[in-house]
Amino acid sequence: MGEFSFVEMWQKMGYLAKGVNVFLIIMSLYSLGVIIERLLTYSAGSRQSLSYVLALRDFMNKGNIQGAIAAAKLHNKSPIAKVMHAGLTEYSQGLEARRLTGPREVGDFDMVDAVNRALERVKERETANLPQGPGWPGDHRLGGAVRRPLRHRRRVINAFQALKGGGGLDIIGPASPRRS
Repeated sequence: MGEFSFVEMWQKMGYLAKGVNVFLIIMSLYSLGVIIERLLTYSAGSRQSLSYVLALRDFMNKGNIQGAIAAAKLHNKSPIAKVMHAGLTEYSQGLEARRLTGPREVGDFDMVDAVNRALERVKERETANLPQGPGWPGDHRLGGAVRRPLRHRRRVINAFQALKGGGGLDIIGPASPRRS
């Protein structure tokens, strides 16, 4: 049996096959870049979230809401800090409104409801800002059509190696039964 290498395979490929391979290499590099970018983003967010939660614990034990708000501004990559910033800011503004005007002048203002609305708004915004995946190589409509023919490429390469060695189609195996 002769040797079978990628260089030999490349030399025997037609233009269409070479184009498909170049396209797949570009998709692979793009996907690798997305993986690295997400890894960096999520690890930075995770580190800052942990740091903020530890700082928040100290501020809340002391009752220092303004310190917790300031710390949230410093941890701008942390999704927890963004949500807590909105909630604590709304709570602080509600306390300030009650202190300045009194509870009766505020009217039907419900501070807990206002804080919950602020938290929901930020949660929705943060969820919407999460990366949804690339539109090009990660697109499931395109991905299936590209991956399906290439799913068993190793089996195809082995079959060609067997055929090159002088074997017939019986080496590859029986054809799959036709569906009626």
